[in-house]
Amino acid sequence: MEAAGHFNPCGVKNLKSMSQKIPPARLNLENGAPQQAFKSENLQRTEADHPTLRHAILFDWTPVFLYCLMIFSFSSRPAPSQIPVFPYSDKIVHLLIYMIMGILFYRAFRREKDQTRTAIELAVSASILYGISDEIHQSFVPGRTAELSDVLADAFGSFFGVLLFHRFIRNRKNPDKVPV
Repeated sequence: MEAAGHFNPCGVKNLKSMSQKIPPARLNLENGAPQQAFKSENLQRTEADHPTLRHAILFDWTPVFLYCLMIFSFSSRPAPSQIPVFPYSDKIVHLLIYMIMGILFYRAFRREKDQTRTAIELAVSASILYGISDEIHQSFVPGRTAELSDVLADAFGSFFGVLLFHRFIRNRKNPDKVPV
């Protein structure tokens, strides 16, 4: 019987079944060292048990990178000369854009259930730091300026986006619990 919380990388109950899942070592003729004939299907691990680095990069960090690249691209252009629809509409745009960025960073940082608080802190911090760097970048673009109020809108947006997304995930996993 396995102890509760014991890490079992192969998902096996005993050594006999483990020896059937892992291929025997073979001799490497070039240097005489034993070499494991590794095949991922032999370990019978699922992506849900332990996401691979390739999966993390492709599905978690690529959207973050592309979204940051999109923001950088738009902020590299001179400011549009149109009149705002209503006062402070640019702050609403910052808030919405950084809500999405916060969610993307949260998805990328959240690897385990018990890392939720750390993921929230890292996602909000990374979004704020990117917002600050974006404002510094805009200060060098003709027709644009760096504004502290934009950074504050970015910070609030990322914070609210992360919290709303976290609450959405939590409620989706526990539909019986009604939020108060």
